[in-house]
Amino acid sequence: MKITTKLLATTLLFAFSCSTQAIPTFVNFQTITDASYGESAWARQSDPLSLPRLNLNADFGIDVDIFGVYGSSEAYAYLDKGTAGLGVCRNVSSSAVLGKHPGSGSNLCNPSSDDNIKGAGEAVKLIFNEGLQVTKIWLNNNHNPDYGLNGDTVTIDGVNHTFNGPAQNSSLGWLYEFSGTDGIFGAADTLNIAYYTGTSLRAEEFYISAIEFDAVPEPGTVALLGIGMLGIGMMRRRSTI
Repeated sequence: MKITTKLLATTLLFAFSCSTQAIPTFVNFQTITDASYGESAWARQSDPLSLPRLNLNADFGIDVDIFGVYGSSEAYAYLDKGTAGLGVCRNVSSSAVLGKHPGSGSNLCNPSSDDNIKGAGEAVKLIFNEGLQVTKIWLNNNHNPDYGLNGDTVTIDGVNHTFNGPAQNSSLGWLYEFSGTDGIFGAADTLNIAYYTGTSLRAEEFYISAIEFDAVPEPGTVALLGIGMLGIGMMRRRSTI
């Protein structure tokens, strides 16, 4: 009995230690743009590797590349100042320096109004270089006439989601939460956050304010936990024989 209790306590302690290591990483695109990155455009997916890409590894420890998409073509990932966030720029001005850090104080898109996710075919593509879970995404409509996304639809990972009700946060805007395992992505997986191409009345241009990432338990961790639980079952069975 004492052995079983000790094994159970050890397994629970191990499970708890694994869960406490999975601290969510909150990436606020509004804050990093306004405070450090600045107004900036980043290289497209097929551009030479020598050009700066928007990657979250150095600042957040999240190995994810971010690119812009425009239909079957590529676009620039764009960070827009003024409590806006992450958008898409189809073309940059002739004076733009990609990935300049801390960036520019002026708009680098051509035309300048095309700095968010605007129009059919535009999307932000996240390419995962490691296994991660996306738990929450905040979206805002900061620079548009109605400043709201209530009643509007955004396509997230191929699923059309219509926001209902007021914003959950005064600056971050409207919150989308993944359910269950829907937000789990493995290395080389992609996540597209796209402009809705259905009924125009439900489509609205927007920025990505922030994304929350969480670690995905490694297979070895899950296996060890399973072995521990199996051991507990065997010890309990022996004690009752």
